[in-house]
Amino acid sequence: MRGDRKEAKEKMGYRSLPFATKLYIVFLVLCAASVCFFSVSFPFLRQPDISLAIYFALAVATARMTVKIPFSSVHTSLNTAFVFVILMLYGLIPALIVETIGQFILTIFNVKRSTIFKIPFNIAGGIVSIFVAYGVFDALFVRGSLNSSAYVLPIVGMTLAYYLTNTLTVSVAICLTDKVNLVKFWIKNFLPTGIGYISCASIATLLLIMDLRSGPLGFVVTIPLVALLYFSQKVYLQKEESARLHIEELEDVLLSTVQSLALTIDAKDPFTHGHVHRVRHLAVGLAKVLDIDDEERLKGLAFSALVHDIGKIAIPDATLKKPGKYTDQEFMVMKAHSILGSEIVKNLPINFPVAKIVRHHHEKWNGRGYPDGLAGQEIPLESRIITVADVYDAIRSDRPYRPKMERHKVMEIMRQEMGMTLDPNITAVFLDHVEELEQGMELVDSRILDIVKATNLSPDLFIDSKPGGEEKMAQREFKLFSGFSKLLSKDIDIPAALKIAASSVSEVIPFSALVIYLPDDSGMLLCPAIVDGLDAEFLSSNDMRVGTGVSGWVYQCGMPVVVPPPDQEFTNMEKAVVPYLSCMSVPLSIEQKVHGVLTIYSTSREAFCNDDIVLLQKMIPMLSIMLATRLVSKQDAKKEEKLAMEIAEEIKTGSGTVLKVLRGEES
Repeated sequence: MRGDRKEAKEKMGYRSLPFATKLYIVFLVLCAASVCFFSVSFPFLRQPDISLAIYFALAVATARMTVKIPFSSVHTSLNTAFVFVILMLYGLIPALIVETIGQFILTIFNVKRSTIFKIPFNIAGGIVSIFVAYGVFDALFVRGSLNSSAYVLPIVGMTLAYYLTNTLTVSVAICLTDKVNLVKFWIKNFLPTGIGYISCASIATLLLIMDLRSGPLGFVVTIPLVALLYFSQKVYLQKEESARLHIEELEDVLLSTVQSLALTIDAKDPFTHGHVHRVRHLAVGLAKVLDIDDEERLKGLAFSALVHDIGKIAIPDATLKKPGKYTDQEFMVMKAHSILGSEIVKNLPINFPVAKIVRHHHEKWNGRGYPDGLAGQEIPLESRIITVADVYDAIRSDRPYRPKMERHKVMEIMRQEMGMTLDPNITAVFLDHVEELEQGMELVDSRILDIVKATNLSPDLFIDSKPGGEEKMAQREFKLFSGFSKLLSKDIDIPAALKIAASSVSEVIPFSALVIYLPDDSGMLLCPAIVDGLDAEFLSSNDMRVGTGVSGWVYQCGMPVVVPPPDQEFTNMEKAVVPYLSCMSVPLSIEQKVHGVLTIYSTSREAFCNDDIVLLQKMIPMLSIMLATRLVSKQDAKKEEKLAMEIAEEIKTGSGTVLKVLRGEES
């Protein structure tokens, strides 16, 4: 039986295994080496002959041939039957040799360079299993008996001994790694495999009887039986595969729906859009560095990373998008999202503990996390991986209450959290490879930004409309349009146009301060071009990097937003107390190109609503067109001024292409 031996594949590379698992593997290999050393003194039960050569060849040839037990995930390797008959007829030494070769052939095709330890582990488990099986067989068999029935009890004992030893050596390794109960794990995963061992023992018994009765050629009668057993299931497997594919299609639809829901929740937040994509990118990359190479496990980890915050669907927007520190009550509400997320995904048809991973992605290494206060390796490995990726991206990204931090600063913070919030081993590996793990993040960000821009999410980002009806809205719109119509004059310059815009807005949308930000020549910095209202001098010096703060984010994303309060706007300012409790920011854009940002601030927490956004969006094109036209004209004027200076310099020196053209020397 070799199907369960695939379970021996550790879920990660040897470097990342817990110390207890490493110690166990070394112990098992030493036991196998001892068995090989002492087995030299064991005699052959029968002298090697043509039958041994034939059985040996069949065992090697069928090492990778498996038969699936119907209605189960158990695969029986035909090789085991020939190993059993060699053990019963010829003794321990030839059985150990053929078992070692079979395990090597079975394993060598399923390992990579980082998981080469699986070869000695599997071989050692097979050797120990054969040794125990032979010991039981030898103890129960009555030597000298010519009656075939004398083999019944020894065969049963041999099969049971091999079955238990084979499965337990694997189970112990997995349970030490994943910190799960050995008995429960064995019953769930290996008890059903007993039917495969029974099948192999039955074939071995038939081979034994035919050999004892018919001599060396007795095996011939079993070849059609083995061939029939192997090839007859092809038709069954085709039907099973067809049914499985249909079920997988239905499951994929459900999983895609849940995944889309998670991405929608992520995209709703203007300051964290793309977060789950980046966490998935980092988590999967980190898992590969940790030598986790099982494709199904990587897929499960990727899905878990995408839905790890899906529980936030039940968190009120006022709490979810609050920029700043939560109150105790708000924090209690936020902590519920990991439990809610776990409940949402727990019944998904996916063969991976997604619910468990989602539930524990906010646990801390020191046991002070939530919801269950797990500590150390009690926390699922995938949860610990996602936590590291989650923390890194959160600090590296802009937030309403602070701008993103540079890589070296984030690494310093994470080093301080090693052994406290974060798994020290996983974090150390992450920090060693952080530069390569970040590769490709720009592509993820740009792709998600395109999705956000293309999605009509704006109504969900704003506060509900205030009462007043369509009539009042029409009056405000007319008044604002009348003011903005002055911008159509060709004689007006940029400063005057911006002042008209500020004055027009003040008549229909009460505010405490207004700032129109325009990019500098580098395009990397937003600078106040016009400032009006409370603390104008303070606001005039509020330059900010593109992508940071509310205005910087609006300029980068091209989406309007209402945020209470806007403290993140002033993280680079020295003023201790900022009086503004809310702000509304709208991009000045035309044909999807953003030329600037109009941001208004208020000392009232609920000063702006959806109607205000709609109102401004109708008038902004006027200001945007004017800005675009004046900016182009300004650039042309700079070019003309530069050209004039070049001509003047050439005339002064008496040489140059321009002067030659003027003299008619060149055409």
